Amino acid sequence: MDHTYQSTMLMPASYAVLSEEEMTYLDGGADYSFNVGDYTVTLHPEVLVTYAMNVVVNGVYMLSRGSFQYFINTFKEGLSDGLSLTGVVKHNWNRMNTWSRVATVGMAGLAGYYAYAQVRSMYLSLKNLFGSMFGTTTNTDTQDPSVAAGLAA
Repeated sequence: MDHTYQSTMLMPASYAVLSEEEMTYLDGGADYSFNVGDYTVTLHPEVLVTYAMNVVVNGVYMLSRGSFQYFINTFKEGLSDGLSLTGVVKHNWNRMNTWSRVATVGMAGLAGYYAYAQVRSMYLSLKNLFGSMFGTTTNTDTQDPSVAAGLAA
């Protein structure tokens, strides 16, 4: 029976022995480690970036959902109290301080731009779709020039 130290060790074709210094290029650099009690917490930079991005996206989602729900509830309460639609808007506008008004106008502007971008994106997508389905194309494979001219007309 052969022992592993008596024969040549065979490695996979894609295997490469790297030193610790060369691993920096593969791992992406240094990790951030710190101790919490008896435990060592190690943070990788790419994981930290992903975590920060998730916190921002989920925070914006939570705030926008809460503000939308507040908006809907305000209109429900105003309409159930007998105010008209413009009466609800005027009543809420008069209750706000200056910064709340600035934030409301800013958010309305961002919401309007978002709606514009979505509508424009849908328009361009439909335009490209119908253009590719019914658009003018020249068929270079056709041997009869009158058929190719009929497609282009």
